[in-house]
Amino acid sequence: MPSYSFIPLIASLPFWRRGSALVFALALQLTGCDNEPVSRHVPPRPVMTTEVSAGNHGGQTLMTGEILPHEETIIGFRTDGRMVKRLTDVGQSVVAGQVLAELDDTDLCNQYRSAQAVVQEAGASVRLAEINLRRMTLLAPQGAVARVQLDEARTNRDTATAKLQSAQADLSSATDRLGYARLVSPVTGVVTTVSAGPGQVVTTGQEILRVAQSGARDAVFSVPGALADTLKQQQTLTLRMADNPSVSVTGTLRDISPQADTQTRTWRVRYDLENAPAVMAMGATVTGSLPMGGSDVFQVPASALTRKEQKPAVFVVDTDKNRLRLTPVDIAAYMTDSVLIRKGLTAGEQVVTAGVSQLRDGENVLTEDQK
Repeated sequence: MPSYSFIPLIASLPFWRRGSALVFALALQLTGCDNEPVSRHVPPRPVMTTEVSAGNHGGQTLMTGEILPHEETIIGFRTDGRMVKRLTDVGQSVVAGQVLAELDDTDLCNQYRSAQAVVQEAGASVRLAEINLRRMTLLAPQGAVARVQLDEARTNRDTATAKLQSAQADLSSATDRLGYARLVSPVTGVVTTVSAGPGQVVTTGQEILRVAQSGARDAVFSVPGALADTLKQQQTLTLRMADNPSVSVTGTLRDISPQADTQTRTWRVRYDLENAPAVMAMGATVTGSLPMGGSDVFQVPASALTRKEQKPAVFVVDTDKNRLRLTPVDIAAYMTDSVLIRKGLTAGEQVVTAGVSQLRDGENVLTEDQK
């Protein structure tokens, strides 16, 4: 702001006005000082970078999974009650029809006996009604009984028969409920999970245990979304025992879960095992190697990866301006400590490899070779 001298002007004023004029002049000068621009220089942030180059990295994505049953049956009681016995445990083999657990059947037995008594009573009523109907039928031609009495006897017989049928149905239901107090395995297999024990009160349909059906087995993996997309293109995979790689089998892609797990954000991939050896038992750990790489794939450290609008991205250094550019990328595969990028980078670009969580798009930086 230009500097002005107010002293000659103040001196020309009357004596009683000079004080206020002087105060005004000083305030104006101070206000002008406040408007002076302040220049602040922010030094560029030092960053570590790596130059990306295309090439066949010959990498392989190693997946680790578990052998699980192809089909697993959840078994529970078909009635409420207190469990008094569990006749099997995790890891034990069971056969179809084998009793796995039992409920306290005292109340069910009482209901069964009550239903039996009702059937016996209804049966006696039917027999009595039939005897009475036959008697009326013999006496009716002789005029010893009225027509209405014969009709009433026939109605009583039919009513007694209907009550007997209802009682028999109730007895059948009571018999079934009594049988439901015994939990019977519907399949042959191995118990994999036990969810309740003796003394516990259970409800109808509540899971008591799970049985993995014998025979077919699956290899199950949890993989990132980008790798799940890659696996869709490759229907078969060679699987090996983690503790004995010489034991291998070919797996055929069965399915990929339609959505990611809410906790791990990974997709479940299942492979059918063809003629799997016996050592690949349920619960065994297996590995699968998926060849990756190619001339259009770039490999960068995993520490370079960040996100932009919920998508993978990296910071690329604009060497002309020494500024960062947050660049979205398409991940081909996740390696142990690096990632393979199929889209978003160009050979020769400088990618920041450390401290990306502290950086921002457009920030001035200083690379190692510029220090």
